[in-house]
Amino acid sequence: MIGRITRKEAEELFATWQETGKVSLGKLSEYSQSQREHLLGIEERAIKQLASQGEQKGNYYKFDLFFSLELYKYLTIENRVTEREASDDDFWRYISMKLIPDIVERRWDGLKAPRFYQESRRIWVKVLWWYIHLSWQGSVDDTYEILKHNTTDTVVQLVERPGTGGYRVSLSRELMRHFGRLAEEDPDNHTTEMFRKVMRLNTARTKVIEPALTIGGETEYVKELFEYFNETYRAIQRT
Repeated sequence: MIGRITRKEAEELFATWQETGKVSLGKLSEYSQSQREHLLGIEERAIKQLASQGEQKGNYYKFDLFFSLELYKYLTIENRVTEREASDDDFWRYISMKLIPDIVERRWDGLKAPRFYQESRRIWVKVLWWYIHLSWQGSVDDTYEILKHNTTDTVVQLVERPGTGGYRVSLSRELMRHFGRLAEEDPDNHTTEMFRKVMRLNTARTKVIEPALTIGGETEYVKELFEYFNETYRAIQRT
């Protein structure tokens, strides 16, 4: 069981770090220490994966992707973390500030309060978990395949657009599956701008349309979102 710390506790702890200019680790139970060591191992493997692909450590998206896939596997598959727990910022603050504050500090090159605890949709480990959860294709390998060509902006566009009533998990997974396939089938349209436009259109449409109830269900609905912009582009070209 992973612990929790409140926003007030997080603020107080962060203030002590600001005084010294760096994070410090408190005393952990034997169980929490084992969790920390597992997460440190995930960071180490992510760095090695970067190197094996000839990527620099400064490739933040690829590092985040490698780290987040293993984080998701550890928390959700091995420890059965649920969507309910993943919606609790106190849960993520504990991981950020008690278990791996040094990893967060290294990733963000210093003490960035929003990435540790301050802004709900910017807590780094929380964002990573939801990015994978909303993109999940049934396995780590299959999920990696549809995400490997994305960028940090893709993460922002997906995770920071929960829509009215929260995330639509199955719809998000269909969106990410389709977008991931574009990288291989239609690379000219696998762009940050295309994804941003599709997400904006989806947000507007789901206010009045239930995708699962459209003809062809969510799969056809997502296909039409992307085709809308292709048709618009072709119409512009014809004029």
